[in-house]
Amino acid sequence: MSTTRTPPTGRYDPSSGKTLAVAIAEEIAAASGTEPAAPDLQLFDYIDPEALNSLHDHAATKGEATWELEFDVEDVTVTVTSDGRITVV
Repeated sequence: MSTTRTPPTGRYDPSSGKTLAVAIAEEIAAASGTEPAAPDLQLFDYIDPEALNSLHDHAATKGEATWELEFDVEDVTVTVTSDGRITVV
């Protein structure tokens, strides 16, 4: 009997005071069972966090822009969408 595992999904909340990049790092850490500030996980080695934050902020202010970004970090694939959904597989 096989079971389908639902990938861990979080949601970025701009009112939390965190940047999108920090929320992504936290989701990656949760999925891999490590601390978000672990020195071996440097998000900027895989993607430009400032560009990611700018992309989200720009889309949020325009309201009509939708996007989905997928990238690999170490042994996981991260998908981020314009509505703040963060999936780590």
